[in-house]
Amino acid sequence: DANHVYLKPAPDAVRGMCPTLNTMANHGFISRDGITTFAEAANACQITLGFGYDTCVFLSALGLLSGGDLPSGKYSIGGADSRVPNTLGQSLGISRHGFFEVDNSISRIDYALGNQANFNLPRFQRVQKIAKKYNGLF
Repeated sequence: DANHVYLKPAPDAVRGMCPTLNTMANHGFISRDGITTFAEAANACQITLGFGYDTCVFLSALGLLSGGDLPSGKYSIGGADSRVPNTLGQSLGISRHGFFEVDNSISRIDYALGNQANFNLPRFQRVQKIAKKYNGLF
């Protein structure tokens, strides 16, 4: 829709390992800078994914608890960022290996092999090739 067009992330924008959150930011469903809030992320989850309120609140709370600032409700969809307060301790963002992020992605490489935050086109193209071979069925 016209209110949620794709915009390339600005140089100071944060992106992380979750393609869904990155897409939400790129289309303006959450803050385009990649710094979101509990309420904003829960609302975006409902709008974009059609999940129930309870599921979206749970997922957003998980993001906030895993690396955000509880009093302000802010968290980074990437790593630690100075735009997220450190009221109760360091706010590390949600892109921390083994905590919120896991090593299973069709578009990112494994943490042990390098930068798991960046999109890996060859990996994604392999999945597309497999999907095409089986007419989109897995």
